[in-house]
Amino acid sequence: MTVRLVGKVAIVAGGAGGIGAEICRRFLEEGARVVCADKSRSRAEEVVSRLAGVDGAVSFGELDATSPESWNALAADTVARFGHLDILVTAFYSGPAGSVADLSDAGWQACFAATSSGVFFGMRACSALMRAGGAMVNIASTMAHGGAADNIGYSSAKAAVIAMSRSAAAKLAAQGIRVNLVTPGMIQTWALDSTLRALAGAAGSAEQVRQTLVGNVPLGRIGQPVDVANAVVYLASDEAAYVTGAELLVDGGTRTA
Repeated sequence: MTVRLVGKVAIVAGGAGGIGAEICRRFLEEGARVVCADKSRSRAEEVVSRLAGVDGAVSFGELDATSPESWNALAADTVARFGHLDILVTAFYSGPAGSVADLSDAGWQACFAATSSGVFFGMRACSALMRAGGAMVNIASTMAHGGAADNIGYSSAKAAVIAMSRSAAAKLAAQGIRVNLVTPGMIQTWALDSTLRALAGAAGSAEQVRQTLVGNVPLGRIGQPVDVANAVVYLASDEAAYVTGAELLVDGGTRTA
């Protein structure tokens, strides 16, 4: 098997989440040294412990994605420990669900605090220290394209991630840094389970909602975190050396239906 990330140092921000943890695992399999960065030390250290047996090296990095200072410290510490930084992945979100009718001012602001502002702070901090040949992969959402009646803050913040990633790709190309997007549809994580329960409400079941949603996916299933992680590995690797400003949909064909 080709090991595509040997010699690379990667920060996976949101590494304690369902998708983030799988990205950490796949990066390790591909030979990278990985900083699993997250606000939750307990969850991130559980991921680090679980992945300790995978080839490569993984360690915890403390990160408050809403804080520019926290990002600056994480990037600087990573370079101090490993000598360089090659890859940044942002896989996190913040804020409550809500519609245009009922999302509060504070809720709206919270949706952008990490989901979009955090991505900007991360790209800015890491681009200042990342060496030529580096790659950034930001995780967006299909909700950024179609909107979400009851999740206006999240869908809007993820739309901002798409725009800022393309803007950064245009600017950072001169430094030899690529910036791309992976845009998942429905992916099996604890967050999806919570959403299904909320959509079901008191009258129905989460499983009924799941089956209805699966019926709208041309490939006929809900995606797994590894489906997203494999796409991220490609964009982070030198196999995608001529790819920047691109968006890779990982949605089972939903956007084409």
